[in-house]
Amino acid sequence: MNSEKIIDEDKNITLENVDMEQASKGKLIDVVRRLRERRTELNQLASNWASKRNELNDEVKEITKEAKSHKEERDSLNEQVQEHKATRDELNEQASELDAEIEEISSQDVSEDKIEQLEDEIESLTFKQQTEVLDSDEEQELVSKIEAKRDTLQEYKETRERAEQVEELQDEINELRSDATEHHNKMLELAEQAQENHEKMVALFRDADELRKKADQAHEAFVNVQEAADTHHNRVLEVQERIDDMDEEDEQNRHRKDDSKSSSSNDENLSDELYEKFKDGESITNDDLLQVQGDKN
Repeated sequence: MNSEKIIDEDKNITLENVDMEQASKGKLIDVVRRLRERRTELNQLASNWASKRNELNDEVKEITKEAKSHKEERDSLNEQVQEHKATRDELNEQASELDAEIEEISSQDVSEDKIEQLEDEIESLTFKQQTEVLDSDEEQELVSKIEAKRDTLQEYKETRERAEQVEELQDEINELRSDATEHHNKMLELAEQAQENHEKMVALFRDADELRKKADQAHEAFVNVQEAADTHHNRVLEVQERIDDMDEEDEQNRHRKDDSKSSSSNDENLSDELYEKFKDGESITNDDLLQVQGDKN
């Protein structure tokens, strides 16, 4: 900020055209008066700028406080967003695992007929084991077949049981997906609120920056005006010092005149006394006689 825009330079009082040694006391007193008046004006102007700066800084503090409040709210909302997102993702992952389980079950086509057929085969082999005469190797081979088919039958039955639970699994999946959707929607709602707080925060910080610039300009103006006021104050001191010197010189001159009058009066009194002595025939010195003669002449 240019000081010329805030200070009327034409009103400033300078000493460029004042001859401090030759100027009369009356002129110097008038100069001091005008300097003091201008100094007062500048001090008042500086005070106004200081008040303006302080008001702006107070506004900056309030706006910054509000902006920080929105920042805290935004950060809190973003934390909640992350929490709902994590929960949503976890629920979707559980649902996906159940989807994969259903797909696996569906890929294993195990009908009742297939189970009955395997049961018949096991029964036939068991009957053979019980009714036919077999050597050791043959019997061992037959037992292994029976056990293998029994294991397969157990797997078929378990798969069949799981297939019967597909509907329950699908209900569970639907519930998980529904919960995930709720968390997703809540996440979007909170994210929107967080964004609103973020935008308010940014706008407030921007306003605070603008006000801070104005406060800095007001401070610069205050400094410039105060410097001008101090300059006038120093000029007041300079001129006042010259006036004080003149007063002191006048006082010394008065003292010298008074001393001169006092000395002259004393000399006259002494001459009168000597003259009376001389008239009365008393003895006096030659110097006293010369003084009497000089005074009487």
